[in-house]
Amino acid sequence: METKVYKTVVAIVVIMAAIAGEGCTRNNGDIGPWFGTWGLTEATGDYSVPGADRSEFLQFQSGTVCLRVVFNETTSYDAVFGNWSEGGGVLTLDFPDHSDEQWHFAPYGFARHSQWRWTIESGRLTLSDATGTLTFTHIP
Repeated sequence: METKVYKTVVAIVVIMAAIAGEGCTRNNGDIGPWFGTWGLTEATGDYSVPGADRSEFLQFQSGTVCLRVVFNETTSYDAVFGNWSEGGGVLTLDFPDHSDEQWHFAPYGFARHSQWRWTIESGRLTLSDATGTLTFTHIP
Protein backbone atom coordinates (compact mmCIF):
# COMPACT_ATOMS: atom_id res chain seq x y z
CA MET A 1 0.00 0.00 0.00
CA GLU A 2 2.77 2.45 0.93
CA THR A 3 4.55 1.79 -2.39
CA LYS A 4 1.42 2.64 -4.34
CA VAL A 5 0.96 5.92 -2.41
CA TYR A 6 4.64 6.75 -2.89
CA LYS A 7 4.44 6.14 -6.66
CA THR A 8 1.28 8.24 -6.90
CA VAL A 9 2.89 11.14 -5.04
CA VAL A 10 6.02 10.95 -7.21
CA ALA A 11 3.88 10.90 -10.39
CA ILE A 12 1.92 13.95 -9.25
CA VAL A 13 5.13 15.85 -8.40
CA VAL A 14 6.66 15.01 -11.80
CA ILE A 15 3.54 16.12 -13.67
CA MET A 16 3.32 19.38 -11.72
CA ALA A 17 7.02 20.10 -12.30
CA ALA A 18 6.55 19.56 -16.04
CA ILE A 19 3.57 21.93 -16.11
CA ALA A 20 5.42 24.56 -14.07
CA GLY A 21 8.47 24.31 -16.31
CA GLU A 22 6.40 24.87 -19.43
CA GLY A 23 4.67 27.86 -17.86
CA CYS A 24 7.98 29.54 -17.13
CA THR A 25 9.13 29.49 -20.74
CA ARG A 26 5.80 30.22 -22.42
CA ASN A 27 4.11 32.65 -20.06
CA ASN A 28 0.37 32.91 -20.76
CA GLY A 29 0.42 30.21 -23.41
CA ASP A 30 2.14 29.32 -26.63
CA ILE A 31 2.58 32.22 -29.08
CA GLY A 32 3.99 29.99 -31.78
CA PRO A 33 7.13 30.92 -33.70
CA TRP A 34 7.22 34.48 -32.33
CA PHE A 35 8.52 33.43 -28.90
CA GLY A 36 12.05 34.43 -27.94
CA THR A 37 14.79 36.79 -29.03
CA TRP A 38 15.36 37.94 -32.61
CA GLY A 39 18.55 39.78 -33.64
CA LEU A 40 18.60 42.21 -36.58
CA THR A 41 20.81 40.85 -39.38
CA GLU A 42 19.70 42.54 -42.62
CA ALA A 43 18.00 45.75 -43.71
CA THR A 44 16.92 47.28 -47.03
CA GLY A 45 15.36 50.52 -48.22
CA ASP A 46 15.44 53.38 -45.72
CA TYR A 47 16.65 51.07 -42.94
CA SER A 48 20.22 50.13 -42.14
CA VAL A 49 21.87 47.29 -40.28
CA PRO A 50 23.48 48.48 -37.06
CA GLY A 51 27.21 49.13 -37.25
CA ALA A 52 29.80 47.50 -35.04
CA ASP A 53 28.84 49.94 -32.28
CA ARG A 54 25.44 48.40 -31.53
CA SER A 55 23.15 45.38 -31.91
CA GLU A 56 19.35 45.47 -32.11
CA PHE A 57 16.89 42.86 -30.84
CA LEU A 58 13.16 42.20 -30.64
CA GLN A 59 11.98 39.91 -27.84
CA PHE A 60 8.47 38.43 -27.78
CA GLN A 61 6.65 36.79 -24.88
CA SER A 62 2.90 36.58 -24.42
CA GLY A 63 1.49 39.94 -25.61
CA THR A 64 4.64 41.85 -24.63
CA VAL A 65 7.47 42.93 -26.92
CA CYS A 66 10.83 44.38 -25.91
CA LEU A 67 12.89 46.48 -28.33
CA ARG A 68 16.48 46.38 -27.09
CA VAL A 69 19.55 48.18 -28.47
CA VAL A 70 22.86 46.96 -27.03
CA PHE A 71 25.86 49.27 -27.33
CA ASN A 72 28.69 46.84 -27.98
CA GLU A 73 31.67 48.84 -26.67
CA THR A 74 30.17 49.36 -23.22
CA THR A 75 27.69 46.44 -23.18
CA SER A 76 25.12 48.91 -21.88
CA TYR A 77 21.69 48.83 -23.45
CA ASP A 78 18.51 50.76 -23.94
CA ALA A 79 15.18 48.96 -23.94
CA VAL A 80 11.50 49.76 -24.20
CA PHE A 81 8.54 47.48 -23.61
CA GLY A 82 5.28 47.52 -25.48
CA ASN A 83 2.48 45.39 -26.83
CA TRP A 84 2.32 43.32 -29.99
CA SER A 85 -0.42 41.63 -31.92
CA GLU A 86 -0.67 39.77 -35.19
CA GLY A 87 -3.60 39.31 -37.53
CA GLY A 88 -4.14 39.01 -41.25
CA GLY A 89 -0.43 38.94 -42.02
CA VAL A 90 0.18 42.24 -40.19
CA LEU A 91 2.31 42.62 -37.06
CA THR A 92 1.41 45.62 -34.89
CA LEU A 93 3.95 47.00 -32.42
CA ASP A 94 2.76 49.58 -29.92
CA PHE A 95 4.91 51.27 -27.28
CA PRO A 96 2.29 53.38 -25.46
CA ASP A 97 4.31 54.41 -22.39
CA HIS A 98 6.53 56.83 -24.29
CA SER A 99 5.66 60.26 -25.64
CA ASP A 100 6.87 61.39 -29.05
CA GLU A 101 9.46 63.57 -27.30
CA GLN A 102 10.81 60.58 -25.34
CA TRP A 103 10.84 58.22 -28.31
CA HIS A 104 14.41 57.82 -29.57
CA PHE A 105 14.12 54.51 -31.43
CA ALA A 106 13.02 56.09 -34.72
CA PRO A 107 16.60 56.05 -36.10
CA TYR A 108 16.53 52.27 -35.69
CA GLY A 109 13.42 51.95 -37.87
CA PHE A 110 10.75 51.73 -35.17
CA ALA A 111 7.96 54.18 -34.56
CA ARG A 112 5.97 54.22 -31.30
CA HIS A 113 3.13 52.58 -33.19
CA SER A 114 3.92 50.65 -36.35
CA GLN A 115 2.48 47.97 -38.58
CA TRP A 116 4.54 45.55 -40.62
CA ARG A 117 3.86 42.80 -43.12
CA TRP A 118 5.70 39.74 -41.84
CA THR A 119 6.97 36.24 -42.61
CA ILE A 120 8.75 33.69 -40.45
CA GLU A 121 10.67 30.98 -42.29
CA SER A 122 13.63 28.84 -41.20
CA GLY A 123 14.35 30.92 -38.10
CA ARG A 124 14.19 34.24 -39.95
CA LEU A 125 11.62 36.95 -39.22
CA THR A 126 11.15 39.47 -42.02
CA LEU A 127 9.26 42.73 -41.36
CA SER A 128 8.34 44.94 -44.32
CA ASP A 129 6.66 48.31 -44.68
CA ALA A 130 6.48 50.93 -47.43
CA THR A 131 10.02 52.18 -46.78
CA GLY A 132 12.01 48.95 -46.44
CA THR A 133 12.59 45.57 -44.88
CA LEU A 134 14.15 44.39 -41.62
CA THR A 135 15.30 40.77 -41.26
CA PHE A 136 15.91 39.19 -37.86
CA THR A 137 17.42 35.80 -37.00
CA HIS A 138 16.05 33.79 -34.08
CA ILE A 139 18.54 33.44 -31.22
CA PRO A 140 17.97 30.17 -29.34
